[in-house]
Amino acid sequence: MRTEEVDIAQIRPYPGNPRNNKGAVAACAASIRRFGYRNLILVDSEYVIVCGHTRFAALKRLGFHRVTVNVADDMTPEQIKAYRLADNKVAEKSTWNEQLLRIELADLSDVFNMEEFGFEPVELSIDGEDVTGNDETEKDDNSCYGEERLRTNNAYNLEIYKDIPEADLVKPWNIPRLRPCSHIPTHIIDFNEAMSSTDYDAGVHFYIDDYRFERIWNQPDFYIEKLSRFDCVFTPDFSLYEDMPEAMCLWNVYRSQLIGWKMQEMGLRVIPTILWQEETSYDYCFCGVPNGGTVSISSVGMAANIEERERYLKQLGDCLSRIHPKTILFYGRLPEYDFGKIKVVSFRNKAFKHG
Repeated sequence: MRTEEVDIAQIRPYPGNPRNNKGAVAACAASIRRFGYRNLILVDSEYVIVCGHTRFAALKRLGFHRVTVNVADDMTPEQIKAYRLADNKVAEKSTWNEQLLRIELADLSDVFNMEEFGFEPVELSIDGEDVTGNDETEKDDNSCYGEERLRTNNAYNLEIYKDIPEADLVKPWNIPRLRPCSHIPTHIIDFNEAMSSTDYDAGVHFYIDDYRFERIWNQPDFYIEKLSRFDCVFTPDFSLYEDMPEAMCLWNVYRSQLIGWKMQEMGLRVIPTILWQEETSYDYCFCGVPNGGTVSISSVGMAANIEERERYLKQLGDCLSRIHPKTILFYGRLPEYDFGKIKVVSFRNKAFKHG
């Protein structure tokens, strides 16, 4: 075998490659972008790929023109064909030690966003044991269900819910009520940026895809502690889509408010993110949002056509008539709307513009 630098156009994918690698290309590209091209593609003497189809696609996506490859000129065609299959199959036999994996991910969470490299959000505790080795999870003395009930409580954050005073729950759905906050941050970053940022003067928002911050629901104490370093935090923007079942929309409003309540209990400065859907959602989507404070509203996705824009503006008016905010932090293009005496602060590309 020899090593050679070649024009990427010389490299050819193996037409009979049985592996479907499309779903891994983005994560591979992110890894190469962050750490460099270190695991060389293996090709045969005709520069047909033996191992490395995903890396090849990632390198092309990143705009590489010349790459270094290993050339397997010491293998027979039969050996190459067998090795191509064996290399992929052997990788399938590996499994994770879940506890050690979560410890490693926790150690890296301040430095890297590991979701870039294909890791799904994972819980950082196993069977009630903290990843640091300190077992801080208390069993419910009133429960007769033991570990299984405790796991269920943790999955649905029922331990947080049980701590909420009755007066802080809005009937009939028992959505947690937040205390008003009048703070206005100077600038903001998104949740994933915050996980590796030291810009603690920033506010933190959740106007990103839900899967990128679902982990705060899965491990609230861990992530809220990290967010406590920042100037302020918006409540999570769990999506309310038109094609969602009404029950799911209600669930996402509840989850946003529950995390917001927990953040306030842990001493964070919390700005409610206002979520709404059609008029049928009004009965619950504004529950627990305090009057007279600062709120955050997104105009991202506000339709360009007149009918959809008018519908959005009507819903916005309905919203404001219910929560009566003193200040609105607008994420996205500021709509043409008479806000009256409400102070409006809009921002795009992470920079606020006062209006």
